[in-house]
Amino acid sequence: MYTSTGFANGRGISIITDDDIATKIEDLPSFVQTSAFNSTNNFSNAPWEVKSVLGRGKGLFATRKITRGEVILSNFPVAVLHMEAFPLDHALNYEHLHLAYNQLPSATKALFMDLTAHNSGDPIMERINTNAFAGEFGGSPHFMMYPEAAV
Repeated sequence: MYTSTGFANGRGISIITDDDIATKIEDLPSFVQTSAFNSTNNFSNAPWEVKSVLGRGKGLFATRKITRGEVILSNFPVAVLHMEAFPLDHALNYEHLHLAYNQLPSATKALFMDLTAHNSGDPIMERINTNAFAGEFGGSPHFMMYPEAAV
């Protein structure tokens, strides 16, 4: 497990992955080049707003005309979680997942917990089940949490 509270100008990130990938994390461009954050995680002038839809949850709705090719959302994940870690962690009552969550900055934890959980199991795991995007990180399958995109 790797956590950086200063990542992305204090947004923070927690990563649960295998040893091979973990040794390469701090050399990734987004951890070395702080200029990567200049055009990401900035939602002050977003062309959308979050609204609740009865019976469907939350969604993003345009607040103005969006032109073709315009970037409407660009952000880094707050968590990257290796899919193969969950069966092992489930047997430990998600001990590692809770540690990864608890090490995030307070504002990021609040953003995470504001997401919908469709089932009544573990509150952190259910938010991942409901909102995570599946993808590849370091050549292996991971869940990635992008709270703003997951509304």
